[in-house]
Amino acid sequence: MVHVRCRPEVEGDRALAEAAAARGCAWGGLWADSERATISVTPGPASPGLRAVHFGFDAVIPAEATQEEVFKAGACGLVRDAVAGRSTAVFAYGPSGTGKTFTLLGEVADPRRMGLVPRSIAEVFARLRGSGVRAADSLVTLSVLEVYNERLTDLLWEAAPGEGKAASPPPLRIAESASGTAVCLGLTRAELEGPADARQLLVKAARASHRAATALNRDSNRSHRLFFIRVATRRPAGQQAHAQAGGSGRSRPHGRSPSPAPSSPLAPPPRSPAWTAASRMHTPEPADPATSSPPWICSSVSQAGRGGPARDGDWLGAQSVAGRSAAWPSPDTTGPWDSEGSMVLVDLAGSESAGRESGSAGSAQPASHGAASFHGRPSSSGGSISRTPTGRSGSLSRRASPKAAAAASVAAGGAARVGSDTGNINRSLLTLSRVIAALASREGRVPYRDSKLTRLCADALGGRCTTMMIGTLAPSRGMGDDARTALEFLARAREALNLSQTPLEERLARAFLLAREQLADAEAARHRLEAEAVAAAEAAAARLADAERAAEQEAARLQEVWASQLEQEREEAEAALASVKARLEAKAEEALRQGLEAAEQARVDGRRAAEAARCEGEAQVTRARQEGASQLEAARERHAKEPLVLTVQSPEAAAAL
Repeated sequence: MVHVRCRPEVEGDRALAEAAAARGCAWGGLWADSERATISVTPGPASPGLRAVHFGFDAVIPAEATQEEVFKAGACGLVRDAVAGRSTAVFAYGPSGTGKTFTLLGEVADPRRMGLVPRSIAEVFARLRGSGVRAADSLVTLSVLEVYNERLTDLLWEAAPGEGKAASPPPLRIAESASGTAVCLGLTRAELEGPADARQLLVKAARASHRAATALNRDSNRSHRLFFIRVATRRPAGQQAHAQAGGSGRSRPHGRSPSPAPSSPLAPPPRSPAWTAASRMHTPEPADPATSSPPWICSSVSQAGRGGPARDGDWLGAQSVAGRSAAWPSPDTTGPWDSEGSMVLVDLAGSESAGRESGSAGSAQPASHGAASFHGRPSSSGGSISRTPTGRSGSLSRRASPKAAAAASVAAGGAARVGSDTGNINRSLLTLSRVIAALASREGRVPYRDSKLTRLCADALGGRCTTMMIGTLAPSRGMGDDARTALEFLARAREALNLSQTPLEERLARAFLLAREQLADAEAARHRLEAEAVAAAEAAAARLADAERAAEQEAARLQEVWASQLEQEREEAEAALASVKARLEAKAEEALRQGLEAAEQARVDGRRAAEAARCEGEAQVTRARQEGASQLEAARERHAKEPLVLTVQSPEAAAAL
């Protein structure tokens, strides 16, 4: 099986993206879908005519996944198989600076950030104790081998007393075992009492390995490292005698749970966890270097449990483990073993183009015994924290990056040395790629012997070994071309591992079990889909009924609203009509009143005029009378003076006389 892990964005990815844009990289961002276990590589701005390429794997692990989740996704099942007596292997492959070493080793002093190697060893001891196997009836050993420029180095080698620090480890060579498997003669096999021993040995191996700064990784691993874990168990002496006598029962130590039945070799590998929603790997904003650190940078451990300060060579090797505690007596390592399993974890050197790595300063050198060879978290001032045994074990000393850069710049031939390392790394990885391609095509000769790495890993790649490969990628656009190459290799490796040299019956049995499991999954999916369809139909019917009720309620509400509006409009019209009627009546009353007033005024005026006419007539009569009287008086006076001559002019005058 092949898993792909995507690391988060770190400081420096943006600079790589800008450099890639200046170079005109053909491939740009990555899209990772953890639910569908697919990764897509999109073309870069310099290649608009290319199409996105899609790859499918057994699992795609998102950046937010923890080390424990990565372990449980696949390596945990391989540990179970190794304890059961089978051979397993894990390869970590990817471009430089993508987190291979962090995935395999991590920070061995931090239980949450430990990688697959220390977790696998801890799981081995947990399974041995949980299954009731006594310490005297078990043996767990660790060997660490480095392949640097086609040279083999024992990273757990210790100089004999009196040889001094200048002594170098003896040369190692590869030989064929009786079964035809390649073995490394002279490699140290350190016996482990518990996980703590393994952590100390892993730190020692890391200090002795070749590392250097490159353009993509300031603490790049310049060699391939192989971690061999051997697990051997046997039945107690009483059970062996009982078995030889024909007994079929098997006792267990008092107070221990019975040993679980080992998993069948035909059982499929454990399923990967259902990772969270799909995540896009595409140039997010870089994290603050003051508050975050590249998670794949390892840190060393202190000499916990050892009295006094740390000393050179004070590590548990094959010779230094002389005895065990009372709870774990030393086993008879020469006696026969009923079950022997093995697990090899391979930390492949990072692949990178020589042009980019040549810009790095410093040569690949094995770290001295006096200082750890890998850094801790970056400081806010631009330096790094290295763990160095000074007065106390595990003490920290801060080194500023300008000083480190100056020391690296004066190293004679440093850049050329790194370029040579890159060429050797790429050649060995090319041979590994050819082996994978030959296994995938199942045609022609498989070139195992073309490199020491592939020769040592021949059984893990094409033999009777359960193998898992973890590919690591970075989200930077500046590594799009490297990511495309790595994904193509991983896709071929997945095909080759699925077609490994497994017996036909076992492959058919596994295929049958897988088909039966897929059929059960399909049946469960069918039932689930049917239930979901029924539930969806019921939900749709309920929603339809709710919609109808809502429509009826809305219609009733609208009817009420319309009736209310009509009633309101009718009332408003009646009110307006009444208002108009009232205004008209008021105007009519006002006109009638004004008419009556005018008639009354006319009547009064008529009366006044009649009275005035009467008064005028009376006044005229009075005046006429007065004038007549005056005239009569005057006439009398005249007649008195004159002789009276009466002339009756009118009856009125006669009457007056």
